[in-house]
Amino acid sequence: MNRKIVSAGLILGSALLLSACADSTDSGSSAITKIAFSTEVAPAAAEINSIKADGSDLTDLTVFDPTLSYTQPAWSPKGTQIAFVFTDLGTPAPAQIFLMNDDGSNPDNISNNAFNDTEPAWSSDAAEIAFTSDRDGDSEIYAMGADGSLPVNLTNAAAADTNPTWSPDGAMIAFTSDRDGDLEIYTMDTDGANQTNLTIVAEGVTPAADFAPAWSPDGFLIAFVSNRDGNDEIYLMAADGTDQTRLTFSDSTDTEPSWSPDGRQVAFASDRDGNFEIYSIDTAAGTNETRLTTNTTDDRDPSWSPYLTPDSSGLVP
Repeated sequence: MNRKIVSAGLILGSALLLSACADSTDSGSSAITKIAFSTEVAPAAAEINSIKADGSDLTDLTVFDPTLSYTQPAWSPKGTQIAFVFTDLGTPAPAQIFLMNDDGSNPDNISNNAFNDTEPAWSSDAAEIAFTSDRDGDSEIYAMGADGSLPVNLTNAAAADTNPTWSPDGAMIAFTSDRDGDLEIYTMDTDGANQTNLTIVAEGVTPAADFAPAWSPDGFLIAFVSNRDGNDEIYLMAADGTDQTRLTFSDSTDTEPSWSPDGRQVAFASDRDGNFEIYSIDTAAGTNETRLTTNTTDDRDPSWSPYLTPDSSGLVP
């Protein structure tokens, strides 16, 4: 299927509509949002931190240990838990998916097997987690219960399938695959049916790597990463693959998009200032790029929380 890359007009209109439709009760003055992310602490090792959406209130959620790696945080739909990937670098144990409370307490291994399980993504009802696993010999997209039960291979392809993201209505999963010779964004039903390439471009256009999809909160748009203009940048497209347009413009790598809960912004990782840091950008016009972290090592894997309402003590539960 050929897809036409068009001007930003339709995408921007969709982004403005999304913003206008944001639930005013969720975004009330008492609600805040946070961004969880991984911070490099030693070669191959990382811990998970969080900040408020303006970059303030840096909080460590995992214990510093240069032999351990905590990466790829993913907030649960109600913001009470964070799924993440844990790797013990001092053993041959594989990467595993854990859950912890939003304050970092009570970490629990829910994938608990002898293969690498990574890239957790919650369903909107918090009942399931999609993830990437090599347990069948190559990277495939799986889904399991939020307690780790009943994992099911959804993609079953002789290819590398990665980067799952659930649509807000729970009906579809977008993911990355190289099954057609280069990295492209696909969607499928949540039982694995109807796998469809969204980013394939017209014949004669040099193939590009399109990857790391992230579904907008209203389900109308998908943010993704593409190197079609020479380096990795953030793009937006309609959820059917049409109206693909570029959101970030830099000479460096912009990657790993994550939407704010009102759809007005996308957080992403960029190395434009010498190492990877977390940034945000307005989705309506691609303006107001803001650096949120300042670190001497890499900050990656941003995950924007849902709205979090402080309790009577002023703390977010």
